[in-house]
Amino acid sequence: NPVNLWELDRVQVSGLDPFRDDPEFKETPHLEEEKALSPVADLSKLDPQSFCSCSLCNQMPSIAESFCCQERTYSVKMPPGQCLSKHIDFDKLLEKTVLEINLKLLWSCGIETADEGLTNSNLRYSAYRSL
Repeated sequence: NPVNLWELDRVQVSGLDPFRDDPEFKETPHLEEEKALSPVADLSKLDPQSFCSCSLCNQMPSIAESFCCQERTYSVKMPPGQCLSKHIDFDKLLEKTVLEINLKLLWSCGIETADEGLTNSNLRYSAYRSL
């Protein structure tokens, strides 16, 4: 029975549940993650010739890692058939100083990493976030 909030007294307002309309949380596995992490049934999906458009992809250990730069959306657009790693700014993005500055910028924006150090793992995360 809907009631105007302004018509309720202080005791009635304090008894309201502010989260009453929130949906129930149900723990469900994410199918895409399960597929990506599961053992590869079809080894042909790991073959770069089956997914690569730039001719520079290497074979990776999982399906989640087996993709071409031409399949993803990045800030930089490359012409068809040209690899993102051949872009003029790509080498600059991998310089340690640039990665450190980018990582510190990410931290200042509230993005957390596994640890707060200038580790190789965090610098690699910074590099992928730069693309």
